[in-house]
Amino acid sequence: MEKKPIDARKLTVEARALLRQMVIRLRKQSRMPLKELAAVSGVHYRTVEDWLSRARREGEGGAERKTPRTASGCWSQADAGG
Repeated sequence: MEKKPIDARKLTVEARALLRQMVIRLRKQSRMPLKELAAVSGVHYRTVEDWLSRARREGEGGAERKTPRTASGCWSQADAGG
């Protein structure tokens, strides 16, 4: 039975950062395909794709989300500039 991906948004900030770092390093060291990275890390492959894309554009630290969201996952009013 295939394991359902975890919702990385529900992880703590520290756990999410550690998971991103591990995925980015594993990709650099092994050149593992995205779908395999997703299976190993337990997150959706599009999440892995986003993390790697952001890391390529902005460096390894760039994979971290810059704008915080509220607990519900929505952008907060303050973040929207309103």
